[in-house]
Amino acid sequence: MIDSKAKSKSDRLDEDAALSRAMQRYAGGDERAFSELYAAMAPRLYGFLMKKTRNAAQAEDLVQETFLRLHVARERYLPGANIAPWIFSIARHLFIDMRRRAKHGPLLSKGDEARGPLPEVPSGPRADETLYSKELESLVTRKLRTIPESQRMAFELVKYDGMSHAEAAGALGTTSTAVRVRVHRVCRTLLEAHCASRSALTRWPASSAISP
Repeated sequence: MIDSKAKSKSDRLDEDAALSRAMQRYAGGDERAFSELYAAMAPRLYGFLMKKTRNAAQAEDLVQETFLRLHVARERYLPGANIAPWIFSIARHLFIDMRRRAKHGPLLSKGDEARGPLPEVPSGPRADETLYSKELESLVTRKLRTIPESQRMAFELVKYDGMSHAEAAGALGTTSTAVRVRVHRVCRTLLEAHCASRSALTRWPASSAISP
């Protein structure tokens, strides 16, 4: 009797391979392959974006925008690459852009300016903490760009979007164990980069001092 978990993993591998072949055909100009990609990925994208937006219209708009971006970038597809992490990465960044635009809103009017002064720029220890936080955020952003797409997407879905390992696995078409391993690898990479950065900052004054 075939183990159900092994069969499920085999099915996912077959689906990933089929999606990769469809994307390769689509990148080569086969417009019919788009229907295969849309049928396989649109429901998964909609579920992910519906959970993020809690708005059916916004989720549907973001799904359509995701596939539009995919169409524009299709010639950059690397044959054989897993397509799901790439598509989810596009969708996630579109959601972040939408949320950022909503948060910023319109510019302040004169009436808004008259309501009171802007908060003071923090100084002293709090300023140091703020600077350190920004440095850490910048370090994480730079390092994430160098990490393989499949690992980065698993990390972002779990750590940034609050998905469980099982939910992320369902979105990416892989197993919970694979997601857990990918997230662990990214966390270890970021920790090593952070330790190296702090070590360099500690050594900096002595090594870069300018003699009078």
